[in-house]
This record gives sequence, structure tokens and C-alpha cells, in this order.
Amino acid sequence: MTDAVRVRAALAYLCERASQIRRTLQTGGDGGAPLEAVFASVRSHADDSVVLAALENLEEALLMAGDALGLPGVGEGVRGPLGAAGTDSRQARERVLVCPQKVCGRFEWPSPDPPPRCEVFDRDLARDRL
Repeated sequence: MTDAVRVRAALAYLCERASQIRRTLQTGGDGGAPLEAVFASVRSHADDSVVLAALENLEEALLMAGDALGLPGVGEGVRGPLGAAGTDSRQARERVLVCPQKVCGRFEWPSPDPPPRCEVFDRDLARDRL
């Protein structure tokens, strides 16, 4: 699996669960520094290897704080989905909400509620097609 694929999978997971991850880090005594380091590397358009290093540090902090799963695609084994199950990428017809900067693989199905926010860029998820 390439660094780019690993980064996209981990960022999708991270963006969707940033509040929970922040709480885990604060309870585990490490504070939010590892999470903010990942956000800073993405915002600065750092190379995938730099972002991956920040993600690995965050995963280490999460594991030390008692999170048994860490981050999908970062550690030794891949944990979690990399794409939208049940979709055919050759025929992009399904409308979804995606990362506003297209740096991660996060997606949400649209609903009547306001769109979820991207925790990295502090923007609403963007409408797109899978």
C-alpha cells in the first residue's frame, strides 16, 4: 500500500473522529499536540511521508492512551475501509459529501442536516460524486 493511500485512509478516519480522538489524548495525558501536528502537516501541504510520520506519532500516542485500534492504515495492519463499499468507481453516480480539499478519503452520505465539518480545514464537507 502506498503512502498516499495510507495517508488518505487515516485522514478520513481522523477527520470523522477528531473530537473523540482529542478526548482520548487528553484523558491519556498526551494532550492534543500529536493531533494538531497532523493537522498542521496537512494544512501546509507537506509531502505524504511527512504527514505519515505525524500520523504514526499520533497513533503511538493513541495506543499509549489506551485506544486499542489506533489509526486505520497507519500501523502494522490495515484497520478500516479504504473506499465506499458497494459502489462502482467506474461509474461515479452516487452523490456524497467529501473532503473539501480532497486530501483524504472521508465521505458521508448526504442528509437533510447541515453537512459535517472537516476537522483539518474547518470547512463543510463538499458535495461530489463517488
